[in-house]
Amino acid sequence: MRSISLFPLFLLLVLSAITLLPAHAQTSYTIPLLGGRWSSYAISVEVPNETMDMHDLTVQAMETWNAAQAWFMEEYYPNGHVYNLTVSGTGVVKVFFDSAGQWDPMYEDTYAYMSPQSSGNSFVSADIHIRYLNTSNYLDQNHWYNTALHELGHVLGLGHPNATYADDVMTRALWSSRMQPSTLDLYAIQMLAEGQYDGVVTQPSTIPYMFFDGLAVPEFPSELAMATVLLLTVSFACSIQRRKHNQSEDNDCEKTRYRTTGSM
Repeated sequence: MRSISLFPLFLLLVLSAITLLPAHAQTSYTIPLLGGRWSSYAISVEVPNETMDMHDLTVQAMETWNAAQAWFMEEYYPNGHVYNLTVSGTGVVKVFFDSAGQWDPMYEDTYAYMSPQSSGNSFVSADIHIRYLNTSNYLDQNHWYNTALHELGHVLGLGHPNATYADDVMTRALWSSRMQPSTLDLYAIQMLAEGQYDGVVTQPSTIPYMFFDGLAVPEFPSELAMATVLLLTVSFACSIQRRKHNQSEDNDCEKTRYRTTGSM
């Protein structure tokens, strides 16, 4: 059987990969602030305990923010500060678990919202409302945790970053797997601690955009691109060799390609 040359497709994909390799999908990372900050680094949070699963997941989200800030200080900002979120029966931040009948119609299209109360540029209190709908239609544990983590980020003073940061917990879209604060979120919290309360925070290029769990977010998956170029090169060579010698799919060239793929 006569083989069809892959040269046009090969050339297009190789050139595309080479073009993308030196480029960056994201050259800077920014996040807006909400226009207020806490004057105290101790923020007490009142979490309802009538539904222990929801209570525990919300507390876990608080602990994540505390641990993430401490990690960021140790790694990148040794002279920074931690806004410590603690559970209290009389917290300045109050969390509400709302059923459908208790939900504010103004927020009908959302699962949660945060309402801060300010004095000048300082937050003095805040309310978090999370809707659990009803027993047959409610947020699963990961979505609940992510939602609580997101709303607590608002409590700390963070807005929504650019929608292209798909994995950032402060974006409007939350994933079904557990999310973590990013270095962008944590750097912005340090700017809040130093007195900034509004405007947009840009993460310095000296700090990589990554998540609290330590997984770096590459600006472009160059390893994947290089692997693609290599595989396309081998495929193209196989196509030429089959065309020249009219070999079958299980020839030595195909075996070479299989070994190359398996070693990636």
